[in-house]
Amino acid sequence: MKKGRKGKIVWGSVDKRWAVPPYLYADLSIEHIIVFRKPGKKRDLHSMEERQAEEYNRIPKEKFLDWANPVWEINSPHNKKHPATFPSSLVNRLIKMYSLKNDIVLDPFCGIGTTVKEAIKLKRNAIGYEINKTYINDLIDEYNLKRKGDRYSN
Repeated sequence: MKKGRKGKIVWGSVDKRWAVPPYLYADLSIEHIIVFRKPGKKRDLHSMEERQAEEYNRIPKEKFLDWANPVWEINSPHNKKHPATFPSSLVNRLIKMYSLKNDIVLDPFCGIGTTVKEAIKLKRNAIGYEINKTYINDLIDEYNLKRKGDRYSN
């Protein structure tokens, strides 16, 4: 596995309304999720055990056994604001699996902010990049963000 890369998940979403001939392909119902982690020193086990005891870091055993399967079937939400929205349940699962409370979650293609919203709910810090000003303005309004130089923060 490449340095920094921590895994690959196949997400199956069978509800693709725009998939009509001649644009229908067998792989339209899946997307690959590739997980990366900043390389460097690993967390020390003692502090990780302490952090996993916190409410926002817990994953129940039943969920973990299901989540450990690399193929997930989760339908896509339909959102008029964005044509390719990730389900919040998918994002929530990924954040819980690969981060702990107060970690930083990075979304380089933020869109309407599903990852940012879920990270905030789970007490993580979030950084999102987006080039579409409409999506950025919606997030600014929703979270009452203030401009600080070329960044926004609450």
